[in-house]
Amino acid sequence: MKDENSRMLSFGAALAGDILSILTPGGGLFSKLADEYLAKKNQEAVDVAIEELSFGRVEFHESDIQPFVAVLLRYSKAASEGAARRNLRLLMQIVVGLKRNRSLSEEAFRRWAGVLEHMTRDELMFVGHAVRFYKEIVSGTMPDDIRFWGLILKSMQNSGYQEEETSAIAAAVSRSGLFIPLLTAGGLSYKASPRLAELTLLIDSESLVKDD
Repeated sequence: MKDENSRMLSFGAALAGDILSILTPGGGLFSKLADEYLAKKNQEAVDVAIEELSFGRVEFHESDIQPFVAVLLRYSKAASEGAARRNLRLLMQIVVGLKRNRSLSEEAFRRWAGVLEHMTRDELMFVGHAVRFYKEIVSGTMPDDIRFWGLILKSMQNSGYQEEETSAIAAAVSRSGLFIPLLTAGGLSYKASPRLAELTLLIDSESLVKDD
């Protein structure tokens, strides 16, 4: 995994350096800075992985080696492609959640990585609020899902989003299959899909609704 990740970093640094050397006076300096930036991003990805795996307190065994290495390679790909720290943290929470639920596999992780690695901060904030309220529905704290959409709107407003913004974010996120749009008398709303229900078993919603 280390060699694979090093090759990706070297390629990225070389590519950035070549472009900068052509377009920018003093390109050699910029190439060095680009290399340092990529190395910093790599270290950030390592730190996030260690933090989440340690916090999750899951133990990996010999039988986990093959899927775990495959998962880490996919994680390193997301990091090399510029996934934000928040997204990387979420991906490692998926690893912990899958392991805790005895369902760790390359296929399962790839499926979630494809959905979550490129989500924007706004979209992840929306997902975080939705996961929190869905957990309340399941636990019985919230009697049913009738208020689900309204509570998300209110929470997003408290986080600085207008209703129109939240609706636009919801429309974007619904394409991931996590939410199902509903046409109601009051307009378009959204309810949780089975995929969101699955996600609630894997991640910590609080890490999504606060600044990283």
